[in-house]
Amino acid sequence: MTRDRATLHLHIDRLQPDDRDAFAWLGILHRDALVRASTAATLWEGSEAGARRRLQRSAEAALVQPAGDEEGYRLDKEAREAASQLQAQRMSLAESHARLLERYRAQVQDGLWHTLPGDGYVHEHLTWHMEDAGWEGELHALLKEENPEGRNGWFEMRKKLVARRPLPGLHPDLLDLFRG
Repeated sequence: MTRDRATLHLHIDRLQPDDRDAFAWLGILHRDALVRASTAATLWEGSEAGARRRLQRSAEAALVQPAGDEEGYRLDKEAREAASQLQAQRMSLAESHARLLERYRAQVQDGLWHTLPGDGYVHEHLTWHMEDAGWEGELHALLKEENPEGRNGWFEMRKKLVARRPLPGLHPDLLDLFRG
């Protein structure tokens, strides 16, 4: 179901300024993202409880939709485009991706990306954000990281996550690196 752009923008315009800014940040998440409170807390630099409340307000304003059986929310195509346009008015999308990556980098141990705690989003989309931020050097370094056993840290961590639940994009990490 497609909603009218004017209605969407009316909902956005009615948001409090802080909620409007938070909505804009959702525009840099991957198009198929399930937005959980843990992801939003990192994105918005706040608590999970605060992110959960803000996501609920966004759902009440019809800007995000509950994801059904999964705990989280999704943006439809129109809302994602509107959020992305709002964020692009504030800063370049590359800068936005870089800021998000810095927020996640603050959570790693010893500067190693494969130690990043899971939030149900970042492990599926980290390489995509690195590419969009222009962080090719970081992407190459990520794919060379070793865990304490001397194995590739990123792929070992991804294998553990896949054992718990299928993740899209296990091999696209490599394809993205060598494409173009």
